[in-house]
Amino acid sequence: MYASTQNDKDFMLKHIWKVVRDERKWSAYVKKMEKENDKGATTKPTEVVNLDDNSNIRPMGHKKAKDERYGKKKASDAYSAITEKLDKFIKVSTIARKDLAKLAHKAAQEQVKCKMLDTYKELLLAPRSNLSAHALAEREKAIESMRMVLFATDN
Repeated sequence: MYASTQNDKDFMLKHIWKVVRDERKWSAYVKKMEKENDKGATTKPTEVVNLDDNSNIRPMGHKKAKDERYGKKKASDAYSAITEKLDKFIKVSTIARKDLAKLAHKAAQEQVKCKMLDTYKELLLAPRSNLSAHALAEREKAIESMRMVLFATDN
């Protein structure tokens, strides 16, 4: 093929040709050339068409191979995986923090209720004989308000 296009000159780079002759892009180019020679059409040597069955798969380019060799592509995959895990962690920790705040609030309410129950019990058991009428009325009001808070039914 070279001799026919270059006025019967010998091909000087046979050692390179032996290395690359089985590559897909060269075999596709040769198939295209043979097809066009059968039709009698002239071709442009810069146009290369992949005639293989799966035309979506292409050989890896120089930059992509270099990036993979030096870990640049893997770093971006690792970065996205870490970012995704970090986002999940932040989401879960935010939910846990909210749940913890709810539990702390509930525990504080229970603690207040326990103290109120102790005070209620002390007021009930305290002697009333030496209290004035005003103090007895205040005691009854306090006991009644505590009873409403402590023993109220939530319907």
